[in-house]
Amino acid sequence: MGYLTEADALVKNATEVINTIYSTNFSQYLQGLGQPILGIWYNYNSTVSSVEIGSYDIDHIIGPESPVRYNKILNCPVYGATRDLTPDLTAGDGGLLDINMELEVTLLPNSFKPNPYDYFLYSFGPPENARRILFRVNNIQLSSIRSNSYYKVNLHMIEIDTTEQLEALDRQVVKTFRTDLDRIGTNENCLIEDVVFEKCKDIKKLIRRLEDQYMNLFYSDKYNSVLYRAEADGQIVYDPYLIQFIIHSKMFEYVRGSVTMVVFDQSYGFMREYNNTFYRAIETRRINDIKEDLYAEPKHFTRKTVNPFAYYGEDFAYKIYVYEDKDNTGVGSRYNNYPFIKNIKENSDVGLNPIEGSIVRYFNSEDTTRLFNDQDIDWLDELIVDYSEYYLELLPITIFLLRKYYEGIHDSH
Repeated sequence: MGYLTEADALVKNATEVINTIYSTNFSQYLQGLGQPILGIWYNYNSTVSSVEIGSYDIDHIIGPESPVRYNKILNCPVYGATRDLTPDLTAGDGGLLDINMELEVTLLPNSFKPNPYDYFLYSFGPPENARRILFRVNNIQLSSIRSNSYYKVNLHMIEIDTTEQLEALDRQVVKTFRTDLDRIGTNENCLIEDVVFEKCKDIKKLIRRLEDQYMNLFYSDKYNSVLYRAEADGQIVYDPYLIQFIIHSKMFEYVRGSVTMVVFDQSYGFMREYNNTFYRAIETRRINDIKEDLYAEPKHFTRKTVNPFAYYGEDFAYKIYVYEDKDNTGVGSRYNNYPFIKNIKENSDVGLNPIEGSIVRYFNSEDTTRLFNDQDIDWLDELIVDYSEYYLELLPITIFLLRKYYEGIHDSH
């Protein structure tokens, strides 16, 4: 048993991060290094610091007069250290014991470049009685494992269970980052600024909430499909083009055990019809693909194909069929006939709600980070979705755009 043993609570809290790391593409290259431990890394910020590291007296690295500034990296995983840390105890002056500890750790690739006099804080135990060990970087070596480059870093303990130097370090922090689980195992930097991390987390939470509302209102477990009834005792109306968009956008792959739907009664010309819909225009992101002479007519399922809803007594279920009516014969009703289509062509989002305004911006700008603003997110977060054709048709598009927005914010940092 080591002198310092990690508490069970920390092991539990770190499970998500560690499991994600193990599931990544490069986990095979780190075999033999053991499980990572999670801590806080203080990484030298060369942009804000007014002195080159290594050219200044080490005694002045920490303190109010120090010209050195740091980036603080939360949840930073390092390999090569055990959770059960055992320091070296040596006899010092007056018979007192000196505690020394040296570690050699390996950092994740595509994360950050360590520097001399960086610091690593390892904390464990409950917050009200936490134990802390502060290490300083002594030596850095660029190494490779199976043609993948890694930094091996030697750490020396400088403080244990005291906070004087740690508090000074925190006063020298200029930016805070987190390890982004979505980027581990990719060629992207797996650090993301803390404020951006929190924003992305809020967007993800909003997407999940809107998906849940949509499924609760429009998805039928019994039929494994999205359906609509204009009246409580009315007949089922099935829109295969909406279903196709939901499938293409992978909207349901992230909820309730990854729901997989299919398009019922798909005719030979179905994809030609789908390519005329507003949903397809969303996928191509081309204004010219928006058809304004598209009409819809509810019809019974074809005689050649059994009505998939008849098994449960829905003998008169209807399926939407779309067609172009360039001659304006007046048969059927306009399909996806949204008033804001005019705004898309005029590139004006004035007077539109965030659902409609985001669609206008999507067609007229390549910058996905501007699809929504903070007020839009707040509006959507407070939105109570009701049972209506408006949300049936447009909420899947909103969720699709929110994912684009998330990716834009995520990838721009």
